[in-house]
Amino acid sequence: MAFLFAVNTTALDRLWPAVEAWYGRLPPALFRLGVLLRHELAAAWSDTGQFADSLRRPPTCPPERSEWGTEPPAKGGPADLPWLSVSAELLPPEAPPALADALLLAMAAAGAAAHLRARCAARDPELDPDFEQLEAALLAEVEAQLARLLPPQAPAWDAYQRRRARHHQAGVPAEAWAAAAAPFTAERRRAADWAALLALPALAAGRPELESLLDDLALQHHTLRECLAVRADLRAGRPSYPLARLRLAARLPADAAPETVLGALVLSGVMGQIAAESGAELAEARRAALALGLPGLAGHCAALAEQFAALAAAFALRPGLADPGRPTPAFQPARDPLAEAVTMAAGYLLADRAFRESWEVQRRGLFGEAEVTGRVFGPGLILELLAEHHADLAADVDALLDRLAVDGYRYYPHRAVPPDSDDLGLALRLCRHAADPARQRAQLARPLGWLPLNQGADGHLPCWLTRGVEDLDTTAGAVLWGGRCQTVEANLLLGLLAFDPAGQAGLITRAGAAWLERWQAAGLGGNALYEPGYALWTALRLITALRGWAPLHAQAELALPSALERLAALAPAAGSAQLAACLTLACRGLGAPPEARRLFRPEWLTLLLARQRYDGGWPAEPLFVTPTRGEAAAWYASAAVTSALGWAALRAASRA
Repeated sequence: MAFLFAVNTTALDRLWPAVEAWYGRLPPALFRLGVLLRHELAAAWSDTGQFADSLRRPPTCPPERSEWGTEPPAKGGPADLPWLSVSAELLPPEAPPALADALLLAMAAAGAAAHLRARCAARDPELDPDFEQLEAALLAEVEAQLARLLPPQAPAWDAYQRRRARHHQAGVPAEAWAAAAAPFTAERRRAADWAALLALPALAAGRPELESLLDDLALQHHTLRECLAVRADLRAGRPSYPLARLRLAARLPADAAPETVLGALVLSGVMGQIAAESGAELAEARRAALALGLPGLAGHCAALAEQFAALAAAFALRPGLADPGRPTPAFQPARDPLAEAVTMAAGYLLADRAFRESWEVQRRGLFGEAEVTGRVFGPGLILELLAEHHADLAADVDALLDRLAVDGYRYYPHRAVPPDSDDLGLALRLCRHAADPARQRAQLARPLGWLPLNQGADGHLPCWLTRGVEDLDTTAGAVLWGGRCQTVEANLLLGLLAFDPAGQAGLITRAGAAWLERWQAAGLGGNALYEPGYALWTALRLITALRGWAPLHAQAELALPSALERLAALAPAAGSAQLAACLTLACRGLGAPPEARRLFRPEWLTLLLARQRYDGGWPAEPLFVTPTRGEAAAWYASAAVTSALGWAALRAASRA
């Protein structure tokens, strides 16, 4: 048997198809996640990039430990936890093969679940939250295999439940690290509890005395991971044991610059102290493992100790201390995933400045035409978000505004369709970003003249502008459903406030008062055409703007609490990228009220980063209602519009 490779590779090769078959039986909702997880496990836990080789890579072999057997090649990363080898070593030789098989299958599932829990505990922003469903399925498989090993009433089940609870509670919040005191024992244990299931073989083998030994091995493994990740953790603002210990030793302020912290790590000798302490503890663990007749486990302890020694040498001030025979510690690169995601999204959006993907094309004979294309509104929503930060889009804004004028401020360029408040509001908001704003303002005088003619008796502004429109074809008999929508009206009011608040003061005051009254009566129930996240973000923008509009300040103040209450209710339901983006903009966008900023949830950014595709965009998600066959209602969805909202949300969060 190879050095430290206590797992029976023949048995593992025989059983691995059963592991793969389990993933193949997953229901459709989890099957896709299972495929991704297998590739991730292969990349993280194997040298070959193959799933069949994951979770069984031997640790680094110290050259002077050749008395333990054949040496594998040296590796630069932290030694892997022995997910599969420890299960084989702890079962007695007389154990029936079926029990050994069940334990190995249980540990294959436990190792995969632990990998996901480690990423959750580290608050990895690129981990798709849906993976928690797959983690639950993996833990169910662990229990199914353990049921083959343990009688229903066995005391080991209680120990398993305690370990499963530790698994779920792994990770230490930033505020807990800030309040922690040396020697940080409880915090260190909880941070390493993503590996709490490593000790399951000790329970299955009826050797509970080995649990603490396996916990110690997991703790030291996690400590080494944290030591190698200090640069990445500093950049991401993630606390850890080495950083908490350093701040205590060097009395660094909480807002110390990363460069200062890294320098202090060298000058303070903290990293060397951690390495020396961990090395001593691992030496004791190795002696205990050998005394218990577990040479494989002893070898894992020795491999980790060697890596801690190399870590100490890397942080030493005196030259010549590093042993060239030892592997060089591989420090994780410091990445800023938020900035990277913003850059990727901008690249995706700007690759096609016509934003053709966002055009709505109707090929079902609408108005008797073979094809009708709404090619202005979707691109306009994207331009509105981008133009705030990309001045070079001014010519594109001009072209879109000119197209809107030619189309008569209609969603579809057809005379049977009346101009609508949404398109007009968009034009009014975009005007300030135009290359030739004076010309655009002149063009907008005509549609602005329609508004007083179409305003309702109670002051509201309708979705469709039918009065005063000279070229409207009233003989087509078009059905105009969705005549009132608070989100559409809010978009128009925001346009009027951005375009000419003084010149349109009377219209704004009257329509704004009607809007606020309806909001108080119906809340989001007055929204008829948009999904709730976008509708709420728009409502909050208008309420905030009207708080600064003297005639309506008091009325807007009364409307704000119900909007914030709706935001708090939507917050935990943000399971899609677009909803997370809209809620982030509601809390962190330009002009967001302080009361909304306090409701922001970091997990929205986590979800956005996890769902971003490799090209920088996000998949299309429903945004507003559009007609489909038989004039039934359907949802418009555009990858480009969803991506523009995602880009704007990430940028707003990075700016906050």
